Amino acid sequence: MSRLTIQFIVYLRVWWAKRRLRRCSVKIVHDVYPELLINVRRKTGAFKNQYEMEEYAQVRAVQLSHKRVDQLVKANPNLTGEFANTLLLNSSQLAATLVLTATSQAKRAA
Repeated sequence: MSRLTIQFIVYLRVWWAKRRLRRCSVKIVHDVYPELLINVRRKTGAFKNQYEMEEYAQVRAVQLSHKRVDQLVKANPNLTGEFANTLLLNSSQLAATLVLTATSQAKRAA
C-alpha cells in the first residue's frame, strides 16, 4: 500500500470515531436536557451572578451525563476509557450550553 492510502485510511478512522462520538453525545444531551433545564430553572433565583449559574449547570450536566455514559460503556465494553471521557466532556458541555442559552432567552422574554 502506498503512503497516501494509509494516510487516507487513518483519516477515515479518525473521522468515523469523531462522528460516532458526536452522535453518542447528541443522544446523551437529548436524554439529559429536560432534567437539567428543570434543575437550573428551579435554582435560578439562588444564584448571585451568571458565573455561579454556569458552574452549577456544568456540574449538574456532568452528573446527569455520567449515568448515561456508564450505561453505554457497560453495554459496549469495547469502548475505550478515552472515548468515554471525551464523550462525557462533550455531552456535558453541550447540554450546559444549551440550557444556559435557553435560560438566558427566557429571562430576556420575561
